[in-house]
Amino acid sequence: MKAPNALQRLRDDQSGVVLVLTTLALVVLLGFAALSIDVGNQFAHRRKAQGAVDASALAGAIEASSPGATSQAAVDVIKDYVNRNLDMTVTDAQWVADCADPTPLAVTAADLGLVPATDCISFSLDEMRVSLPVFALDTIFARVVGVDQLTYTAAANVEWSFPGEGNPLPFAVPVSIAGGDEACLRTNPAPEPVPPQFNGNGYGAAATLDGGPDPCDDAVFTAGGPFFGTLNPFFFDEPNPSPPSIQCSRPGSNVIDYSIAAGIDHTPGAFEPDYDGGSGVSATNPVVVDGSNCPQNSPLSNTFDLQTGLTAQRLRCGLISTRAGSCADGPSVDSVMATPRLHQGSFVQSVHTFSGEKMDNAPLWDFIRSDIASASVPAACVSAYNNRGVTDNEDDYYDVKADMLSCLAAWSTGDDPIFSDSITSSGRFVFIPRIDESGFSSSPVHVNDYVPAFLQTLYQSGKQGATTNTFCWSTTGTGPNPEGWFRHEAGQDFSCGRTNDTVDRVSAIVIPCSALPSSICVDPNVPGPGGNPVLEYRLTK
Repeated sequence: MKAPNALQRLRDDQSGVVLVLTTLALVVLLGFAALSIDVGNQFAHRRKAQGAVDASALAGAIEASSPGATSQAAVDVIKDYVNRNLDMTVTDAQWVADCADPTPLAVTAADLGLVPATDCISFSLDEMRVSLPVFALDTIFARVVGVDQLTYTAAANVEWSFPGEGNPLPFAVPVSIAGGDEACLRTNPAPEPVPPQFNGNGYGAAATLDGGPDPCDDAVFTAGGPFFGTLNPFFFDEPNPSPPSIQCSRPGSNVIDYSIAAGIDHTPGAFEPDYDGGSGVSATNPVVVDGSNCPQNSPLSNTFDLQTGLTAQRLRCGLISTRAGSCADGPSVDSVMATPRLHQGSFVQSVHTFSGEKMDNAPLWDFIRSDIASASVPAACVSAYNNRGVTDNEDDYYDVKADMLSCLAAWSTGDDPIFSDSITSSGRFVFIPRIDESGFSSSPVHVNDYVPAFLQTLYQSGKQGATTNTFCWSTTGTGPNPEGWFRHEAGQDFSCGRTNDTVDRVSAIVIPCSALPSSICVDPNVPGPGGNPVLEYRLTK
């Protein structure tokens, strides 16, 4: 037999190498294929876990922000939703031992001594975070390449706020307030020159507006009437973002302009049921004084002290800013600036200004439902809608306003909603706490519920400047240039006010809660204009 030559031996050696390499490649490919199956299974479990944590965080946030809720109740809801959505029971031991959230919020369940004492459920201002324990998943095919287990987890953050542009304003109205009332906030309870009133033929000392006195007229001004009192809420701050923490302080009037612009910087609560002179207070419906619950966690504050530190300058800063000075672009706290209230929303324009500042000038009747004529509502509502565009002169304007106020006063439970949900896009739309007290003679005050309201009229006292419109400025005084009042109501088609001067007063029209869509406000305690705003919840991570 002939011996193989060198070339043949080389070919045989190469064949053996190819066979070995092919075998190894097949093993690697099969390993990757097997691993991909297990990784796909891991991805499916992670996706299910993300859905579970999203649902549980939303449910926990809803519970934590409900009247009378507790942090423990929120944690219990979270655990229940996690178990139901994962189709398994996650034990308290797992929440503690198998859970280490690298980015918790400022206050954790462990900090609060809750059960389970985990760092994976945490709270901040109007925010909640849930991070699941780390779960192990046994592999099926990946074992051939030495991977016995894969892990997965998921996390979600939820924030919440009142409908519209920010949380409630730092004001309050008494329990006696009614739908259609026009309430007044003024910077000085002492007597001031009486704002002239419009009677259809011009301004004058004996004139009446809309068939009744101006709400900011000193002749009718009373702390027990349709009057905004000023709350003194605590202000919360996160001075150390790493690690996170919360501190609260009571800067008082130093942040009143910021709170007018942005709303109270934390979501307040209300009594459930209403405070009712304290008869409903119990362990499940406690008095929670604002600030005593710092760091912020549920239950939410439902009791506030009053303050008297509102000045005309701060009222202007919060509403329209100043063209010069410390709040030229808006009020700020700790270098955080807030957009002035009437510069917010979708209806800001620069055609008709107050004190030289642009503003949201859309009137309340612009937000009446387009199908109001077919709705079950008072006739005055239909009249306000039909005549809403006929405001070329002051007689017509005040006729429409009078219809709007009559509509709100006549509206009752059982009537259809009056307004569309676009009203929340206006910076003039606000929520104001309605307190159990009939007036503002004592502090603290207790929040029954919230009234929706619409910022209506801006007032400014002083000497007449460049404005010559008789419907903007007038006086009942005498002399060559006597002191008088500038005033501008939402929807009037002229500019008004003296540039860089202050805002002395502002009025707001009270809207019955149930006159709004149920997506904005729900009134479980009729009669009365107040109710529970439907909080807006947002998944952020």
